[in-house]
Amino acid sequence: MKIRTNDIMDYHLNELDYDFKSTFINLPNYFELEIEKTTALLKERFPNKNITERINEKAGINELDYIIGFDSIPDYFSYSECQKMKVFEFLGMGLEILKRLSVMLKENFPNNRFRLIMEFSTVQEDVIYPGLEACHVNCYKVWDSDYDYFTEMDEWYLEKDYTIGMLEITV
Repeated sequence: MKIRTNDIMDYHLNELDYDFKSTFINLPNYFELEIEKTTALLKERFPNKNITERINEKAGINELDYIIGFDSIPDYFSYSECQKMKVFEFLGMGLEILKRLSVMLKENFPNNRFRLIMEFSTVQEDVIYPGLEACHVNCYKVWDSDYDYFTEMDEWYLEKDYTIGMLEITV
């Protein structure tokens, strides 16, 4: 497993005091169920533990074949629930989702490569709940290992002057 972060994410991880290997965060049931459901669907579709065909038929020719994602973690809660949460709780949930997805994929599909990407910002606001930080988690099957989504997006964010922390896990 390879983990890459940009400077902004390094800053946020330091503020959260999160260690990817030793920290454990309880996830709300919805996220647990989505991870379990995705695991079951992938195992049913690819019982030989090798993903040999596109998961998403609409996927383009690049190597990112979308498997599962949580577009904006704050959107899974009511506004009043979000107001009670601490600033980095969404970041912690995103990290925990990434960790559990990476373990699931590594255990169930050891001969395949995946990229799990999280974007987090305390400045770029959530679409549904303005004033809250945004946290997005997505998981992709890797087909072409030369394509570098992380660097491409990090450069794009810098060009747009966005302050978005990025973390990528390659499994």
